[in-house]
Amino acid sequence: MQVSASHPAAEGVQKRNRQTLSCIACRRRKTKCDRRLPCGACERRGVAVECRFSGAPGLEHRLKALEDMVRSLAEEDRPTRLAPVGEPASSNGPRPGNRLQYQGATSWAAVVESIRDIRDVVRGGDDDGGLSVEAQGLSPEIDPALGVVAPVTMRDVTDSLPSREDSDRLVSAYFNAKFLAVPFIHTHQFRREYEAFWRVPASASLLWTSILFAVLSAGATVLGFAAGNDVSNRHGPKELLATSARCLVAGRYLDAKPLSVEAVLTYAHCRDVQTRDADSTLWALYGLAARLAQKMGYHRDPAKVFPDMSPFAAEMRRRVWFAVQAPDLLFSFQHGMSPIVHDGEFDVGHPTNLLDDDFDQDTPLPLPRPPTDPTPILAYRLKSTLCEVLRRVMRHVNRLDAPLPSDTMRLHAELQAWWDSIPPCLRNRPIRSTAFTDPYYTIMHRVMLELLYLKALCVLHRPYMSRGHGDEHAQSRRVCREAALRVMELHADLDQEMASGGRMHQERFMVSSLLLHHFLVAAMVICLDLSESTDLSAHDRHRRVGALRNALRIWSIRDGDSSDARHACKVLCAILNREEAGGHAGSSLGEQTLNKPSTGQGALDQDTADLATNDIYLATLEVPSLNRFFTPVEAFDWPAFDQFVLLRNSLDEAPAWTQLE
Repeated sequence: MQVSASHPAAEGVQKRNRQTLSCIACRRRKTKCDRRLPCGACERRGVAVECRFSGAPGLEHRLKALEDMVRSLAEEDRPTRLAPVGEPASSNGPRPGNRLQYQGATSWAAVVESIRDIRDVVRGGDDDGGLSVEAQGLSPEIDPALGVVAPVTMRDVTDSLPSREDSDRLVSAYFNAKFLAVPFIHTHQFRREYEAFWRVPASASLLWTSILFAVLSAGATVLGFAAGNDVSNRHGPKELLATSARCLVAGRYLDAKPLSVEAVLTYAHCRDVQTRDADSTLWALYGLAARLAQKMGYHRDPAKVFPDMSPFAAEMRRRVWFAVQAPDLLFSFQHGMSPIVHDGEFDVGHPTNLLDDDFDQDTPLPLPRPPTDPTPILAYRLKSTLCEVLRRVMRHVNRLDAPLPSDTMRLHAELQAWWDSIPPCLRNRPIRSTAFTDPYYTIMHRVMLELLYLKALCVLHRPYMSRGHGDEHAQSRRVCREAALRVMELHADLDQEMASGGRMHQERFMVSSLLLHHFLVAAMVICLDLSESTDLSAHDRHRRVGALRNALRIWSIRDGDSSDARHACKVLCAILNREEAGGHAGSSLGEQTLNKPSTGQGALDQDTADLATNDIYLATLEVPSLNRFFTPVEAFDWPAFDQFVLLRNSLDEAPAWTQLE
């Protein structure tokens, strides 16, 4: 007797779920599958590489074999090894389906990859595919670094694209801004992929598409600084970067696929270009990029672990690793924390001093260019070697116990040796005296290298600036002071040339939040010097006060669109007013600040203006020891200082800053 679906007895009937053993193609064609990988049917049709299973046949037996292998490996104590999946892929070509994964001996994945058929079944589900495949199940996704990100479809991508003419203009602006362009996107390879994308947009992987939109966003930022070249709001920098983020998440970058590292780095870099304040999300993104790069073996020497890799791909991986470890270190510097990448855990070399015109995918790698031409790659190579010393400096100043002065001087000698190694073509000089034929990116690379060196000196010797250190640390105090003053001179020089009518006015996009942070740290070191030092002569104080007044003028111009600038103005106002109240300075800060020429680019906010004009009120207050506002590295505790600067208590109440004691 048949039981209808509505019959009560039907509720007790349970359907047995059988494991699907046929491959996907045979199930679709409704043909018999012999369950091999690849199966006979797919082999006969010439599509063996496309044969995939949704599950692993004989799974229990295979898991038992896996358990036996784990036991044997544990007994053998096998050393770290490489587990490649597929053939090596170029660093930045949109070639879905190929993966290179670096696995340690403790990784289960390293064991799984040794079983060929299970490996192939797993790989069958990892194809990056086109946009129409990746964009199914369109619900908002919460990304650990980017937050809630809207899903993306092929229509979204095409609608977000500027016209071909505008896109060409944006891409050209990006690659011509050589100080901005990342070194791991090879110009000629990207051009070929770009042309292929416009022919068939759906054929590109989501991660490559994310890189494209980040490039377009950066190009729009560059053109936005040039008068008369603004792009439309619909295709503005932020809108294009938002699409880049959507493609990044939809492309499952956390799966460590080909282009995962490059896509995260390009997005983070272009996001950094568009902000002028410290952004903790950028620090997190670069940390993610470092972990992904380690997972994919970018930290290892390609010649040792990828012997079959082409010279082109190996060089691009070296450039990617530089773009990973340098921001990881510098953003950790900015936040006063230790970096993810540590010495002794990578052996990949520095980028080779070659231009993109010198090599390509199908050409051998030539000998490096001599260090006489100030190419961007030469500057990156010098920066890469400096990172080795900077990591040791960070470990030194982040120690929980007091660092030894002898170690401080040893690291100082290493920094000096690096500084002496800079070739003449990249030695910094005043911008006004720089040859008119020198490209702007060369000028900025010179400034960048000197700033990194000077900031390292400030961070290394800053602990000896506080009270309680005797004459034996006089040299450290002198080095720290002079380095900070030199940074402030560079700030003034750069600001003058980037102001309206300056030589580099249209290149203002080169000034990033990291660069501004170097200037901010130097200003805080001088504030600390004035507050804590007892061995300054009247001439020394006058020089420092003059530098801080000029810094206040510069930061006040930016305070309309930068919270860091507003904080800097408040601190500088407080320190300068205290100095004037003590009779150390010459003219009035209020006059210095309020009578500055109008630039139309911003003004002091109301809180800062109140402080600048209220000399008598601030003169009655004592500035707390600035040394307490510094972390063991160089980050400034702005909220604590704000309790002093933004004091709003009535005069008959105890000042709020006394609670900091």
